[in-house]
Amino acid sequence: RRHNVYRLEMSMTAVEASRRLEDRWAEAWSLICLGGVESDLKRYEEALVHFTEALRVSQEINDRRWEAKSAYNVAWTLRLMGRYEEALHRQRETLAIRRENGDRRGESITLSEIGALELHLGRPTEAYEEYERALAGAYETADLPAQAKSLHGLGDVCKTEGRSSEAIGWYEKAVTVRRRVGDLLGLARSLFEQG
Repeated sequence: RRHNVYRLEMSMTAVEASRRLEDRWAEAWSLICLGGVESDLKRYEEALVHFTEALRVSQEINDRRWEAKSAYNVAWTLRLMGRYEEALHRQRETLAIRRENGDRRGESITLSEIGALELHLGRPTEAYEEYERALAGAYETADLPAQAKSLHGLGDVCKTEGRSSEAIGWYEKAVTVRRRVGDLLGLARSLFEQG
C-alpha cells in the first residue's frame, strides 16, 4: 500500500535482526526491501548502497536467485539516477543470470527494463524488440503485471516514433490488464499516456 515510512522502519529493523542472528539469506532479502523503500522515497544513493550490499551478500552465500534480484535492483536504481548505459550493462548481466537460473518470469521483467533503457538511449527499434520479447515471456508465465508493463512500454515506443494510433492501442491494452490486477499507480500512468 506504499506506506513508505513504515516500510523504511520495518526494513531497517529486519536488516538489524538478520545481522544479529547472522542469517545471511535474511540479510540479503532485508537489504533488498530496504533499498526498495529508499528508492520509492527517491533516496537513490542510499538505495544503490543497500542493493549493492545485497548483491555482495548473495554472491558470498552463492544464492543465484537473490543475486539476480539484487543485480536487477542495482541496475534499476542506476536507471532512476539517469545512468542509462551503466544500467543497461548491469541489466544484461542480470538477464544472463536469470537465463542460467531458468527464471522465465524474471527474464521477462528484465527484458522489459532493457526495453525502457533502450528507449531512454534513443534506440526505439531495439526497445520495441525487447518489449515484444518481454511480453511473450509475460504471457508464457501468466505474469499480468509484467504484461501490463510491456504493453505500456510498447505504447511508449510508438508514442516516441509518432505512431499515435498504435500507441493508444497498446496503452488501452495496458489499462485493461492493470484494472484486472488492481495496479492503481500503473493504471493512472497508462490512462495518462492514453489520454
